[in-house]
Amino acid sequence: MGLPYATPVDIWSCGCIFAELFLRKPLFPGQYEMDQLQKVFDIVGAPSEEDWPEKAAVARSNFRSSPARAWSDVCPEMDAQAQDLVRKMLCFNPNQRITASEALVHPYFSDSGFSPLSFSPSSSSASTSMRGASDQVLCTLRLDILGIFSIC
Repeated sequence: MGLPYATPVDIWSCGCIFAELFLRKPLFPGQYEMDQLQKVFDIVGAPSEEDWPEKAAVARSNFRSSPARAWSDVCPEMDAQAQDLVRKMLCFNPNQRITASEALVHPYFSDSGFSPLSFSPSSSSASTSMRGASDQVLCTLRLDILGIFSIC
């Protein structure tokens, strides 16, 4: 959109990667800038005129209005905590987007016994309660995402 770089862009990128790890395909597979933005708006919803950046290289009027889709429809594999986290990471307004510090203590991670300081289960009972391949994949996914946030 022709806007300057700021750290909320990193969180947006993490949100895309986070969703793509679940989807196993690109989240916004646009072919060019306008197409890319419309694909974003088709999922996260088109921003209001008030949320549209003043110095954007493209006008808000170039895009159709789109309501936000439910993340349960976009990615049914995501549990409620993951959906909440991705929704906060992919908030269009960067001033309202979750920060890396806030993301690290989000219940998606903390409810599983992980802390941003140790990157490991807080107790041995947490690791012994994990059963099956899907739980191991989810555990690995959470550790991978924690690693991404720790460098933001």
